[in-house]
Amino acid sequence: DLILGRTRCSQIYSLLSKIAPTVLSKWYVGTHWRENFDFTIDVLGEETAAQAAWNHYYARIRELRSTLIKQQQSQKISVVDVHASVM
Repeated sequence: DLILGRTRCSQIYSLLSKIAPTVLSKWYVGTHWRENFDFTIDVLGEETAAQAAWNHYYARIRELRSTLIKQQQSQKISVVDVHASVM
C-alpha cells in the first residue's frame, strides 16, 4: 500500500504514514497531468512501464492526427476550455 497526497495535507502526514508509506507532492490540477504522472512513476519506480505508456500515448496521437487530417481537411475546428474561477 502507498498513499500519494498533496503537500497541503502535511498537517496529517504523521497520521497518514501510520496507515501506509506516504509521499506528498504539489499535485497540479488540470493541465499538469503529465507532471503528476511522472511524479507517480518516480515514486513507484516504474520507468519501464511509464515509457511503454508514453510510447502508446504518442502513437495514438499520431494515429488520430493522421485520421483527422484525412477526414477533416476542409473543416474548421474550435476548442473552448472553460474553468470556474475561485476567488
